[in-house]
Amino acid sequence: MAQKKAVVLGGTGLLGFATIQELVKRGYDVFSVALELPDENLFAGLEDNVHSVIADVNDMSDDKIRERLDGVYALFYAIGADERVLPDAPASRFFYEANVLPTQRLARLCREAGVEKFVLYGSYFAEFAERLPETGLAKEPYPMTRLLQEQVAFAEGDGAMDVTSLRLPYIFGQIPGRMPLWKMFSDQIKQTEVFPVHPEGRTAAVTTKQVAQAAVGAAEQGKQHGINMELASEVRAMDLSIDPAPTKETLGYEDVDVLAEIDKTIDYIIEHE
Repeated sequence: MAQKKAVVLGGTGLLGFATIQELVKRGYDVFSVALELPDENLFAGLEDNVHSVIADVNDMSDDKIRERLDGVYALFYAIGADERVLPDAPASRFFYEANVLPTQRLARLCREAGVEKFVLYGSYFAEFAERLPETGLAKEPYPMTRLLQEQVAFAEGDGAMDVTSLRLPYIFGQIPGRMPLWKMFSDQIKQTEVFPVHPEGRTAAVTTKQVAQAAVGAAEQGKQHGINMELASEVRAMDLSIDPAPTKETLGYEDVDVLAEIDKTIDYIIEHE
């Protein structure tokens, strides 16, 4: 049986490299596209399963990308600009061009090439923009375009390719040849005697290994609930009772002791299980 093929965009980055390690561990052949190689020995020990190209995928022609996607099972999209970038105004235009348009193009090309799985490395700011509408996050340039990035990927894949977006929180890990991004914060702390924090503030964090496992798991599982599980739980906590009067007479059904029927149903299960 032939090994499955995967493409990792950003394969020499923190998340992309961890994903490649996980893919090789699971028996995949991997094609990596990235802007630079931080350490010439980065793929030492993985050479038999990894082919690495240093290039900007956004500069590659559609035909060249389709050629690379031939026979590929899954593509992992671990590139783009995050909220640490401070662009010239308008920021929404910058993030739209950096994240939304390239994602839509790659998702379309993957679908056309017959790729089965598309995994997008997104941001938990998209999650908070939806979950906390009162904050106004959904109107901010970065969260707004992260949500749009997901939407265009889902739309391109709908009915033909499974698309998963991982809304990733703060991530910790290391990669050969790169200083961890957290150095920018350690530098800030070292330069001040008192570093302000909010005593009630909390956040989420994961490791690069966890992200890689989740990403490959998303590609291999390919399951989707008809209703988001968290949303379903929230809905069940609401008062969803209804008044049958408006429809009972029209449809012609009679009153029945529903609670008694529930008891009978449970009794039946206990008796016959």
